[in-house]
This record gives sequence, structure tokens and C-alpha cells, in this order.
Amino acid sequence: MSIIIILVLTALTLLNIIAPFSGTAIITPILIGITGDVQKAITFGLFLFTISSVVRAVVFRSNIQWKYVK
Repeated sequence: MSIIIILVLTALTLLNIIAPFSGTAIITPILIGITGDVQKAITFGLFLFTISSVVRAVVFRSNIQWKYVK
């Protein structure tokens, strides 16, 4: 079961980095179906969103407009 969750999270992380849709709104229902527990699904979704945000910032750092960040 944990292998399936890891594979789904990996696929959704790559999708979220390439085309960020709406954070965890798409991921959470899929994870609820896999885990069967809402709290675990939300935790996994937030973890996924945090990891993908860090990767997205590193990959696209040349496109960040720093005047809006500061």
C-alpha cells in the first residue's frame, strides 16, 4: 500500500511542478481513495505541496520577479 502512495505522490508532484493547478485540491480526493483516511490524505497533500513548492522555486528561480517577493 505504501508503494502505491509513493508512486501516486511522485506522479502528482511532477504534474504539480510542471502545471500547478490548485495546490492540494486535486490531490486530496485521490489520496482519500487510496488511504481511506481524510487526515492522512490532507497530511500527504500538504507534504506534497511543500516539497513541490521548494522544487518549483529552485527550477524556476530565474523567472522569479524578486521585486514582488520582497
